[in-house]
Amino acid sequence: MNTLIKDKLSDKLASLKKNEAVISVFLSFEQNGKIADISYTLKNAENISVNEISQLDKKIRDNILATFSGREYSNFPVINYPAIYIRF
Repeated sequence: MNTLIKDKLSDKLASLKKNEAVISVFLSFEQNGKIADISYTLKNAENISVNEISQLDKKIRDNILATFSGREYSNFPVINYPAIYIRF
C-alpha cells in the first residue's frame, strides 16, 4: 500500500515530506476479498487533489485483494481492516 501511494504521488514527495504529511487509509473487504469501501484522511497534505485521491482509489481497488482463512470471517458481510498510515 505504501509503495502504491508513494509511486502515485511521486511528483509531490518532497513537499509532502517537508510538511510531514500523513495519509490514513481505512479498508473494508467483502467476504470474497474484494474491497467494499475505502476511506481516507489527510494530514498536512493540502496539495493532494480530489482527482489524485480518485486515481489512488482506483489503483488500490485494482491491485489489492484480501485472502481470508478460517470460518470466523464468514459471520460478517464486511471485514474491516486496521488503518494503514503512510507517513512522508
